[in-house]
Amino acid sequence: MSRPSAYSRGRHFGACMLLGRVYAEQYRVESTLYEGALSVAYKAWTLEDGSPCTLHVLREQISKSSGASERFFQLAQRLAPLRDAKIIAWTDYGVADDDTLFWVENFSHERCLADALQAQGALDAVQVATLGIEVGQALSTLHQGSQYHGGLSARWVWLPKSGASPARVSGASLSDLLA
Repeated sequence: MSRPSAYSRGRHFGACMLLGRVYAEQYRVESTLYEGALSVAYKAWTLEDGSPCTLHVLREQISKSSGASERFFQLAQRLAPLRDAKIIAWTDYGVADDDTLFWVENFSHERCLADALQAQGALDAVQVATLGIEVGQALSTLHQGSQYHGGLSARWVWLPKSGASPARVSGASLSDLLA
């Protein structure tokens, strides 16, 4: 995993600061996927091979809080080796020149559960049951990999592309950083 050099000058929060820029000399930022309390997620493209990815940048106040960097790298070391169809794997992580922390995941699913619920409304009973089983299997895999996922939300569950299965869970549990 890398320890990147400069990506741009100035602070990146609000989220629009990174749009159209190259981050960590490795990722071209295309758009903001969402802004959460702890981080901002961007759709980006790797410069190495042009593949899409999700770039997560922790908010500055979280990155610089006492012990957060150490806890972040402990989390990253547990998550980076996990490879399972039910988990969205971390492909890179590091610290930027301004000491904010970031991680990168493969981008392969169309939308998160939160966006799907907002667009289509409630799920039917079969969809809820299927999604419950798939998310449960993903959480079981994370727990077996010594990763407790205490901060699960609809933003961390990604629905499959048409005809694909299963839904996947992001391995990040940012609540671990707030100890």
